Amino acid sequence: MQKSKNSTTKVEINNNSSNTKTKPDNPNLLFEQLMRSISCYIEEKESLAIVRRAYEFAARCHGEQKRRSGEPYITHPISVAIILTDMKVDIPTIVSALLHDVVEDTETPVDEIRERFGDIIAHLVDGLTKIRKIKFRSNQEKMAENF
Repeated sequence: MQKSKNSTTKVEINNNSSNTKTKPDNPNLLFEQLMRSISCYIEEKESLAIVRRAYEFAARCHGEQKRRSGEPYITHPISVAIILTDMKVDIPTIVSALLHDVVEDTETPVDEIRERFGDIIAHLVDGLTKIRKIKFRSNQEKMAENF
């Protein structure tokens, strides 16, 4: 895992034909890595369908948005979700990771997240959005909060 200059997390995907890792040119490849990671510990098709629905919704909401790095905006939420699968988190947490930038960086209100994905996920997404608004007194305090 590497961080770029603008602090977006980079996740590399495993190329099945070798041990080398390559950066995805396409968010869909990154999403397929996410689905493979989830499938290692969650088998319910309904759960996997919710993750796919969240990805498709987030990708639609972000549209053609790009990060400062030039990467599609959606790559960051997918990367966050992949990192969380290493911790074997539950489906609402993964879905919230995919949706966490939608409310903050698009015109999508939390109420739409609630309508589409339920109260629990809306609550998680709303909480993540509020965390970003916290003002820290120092970089040391900010780092401690993120640990």
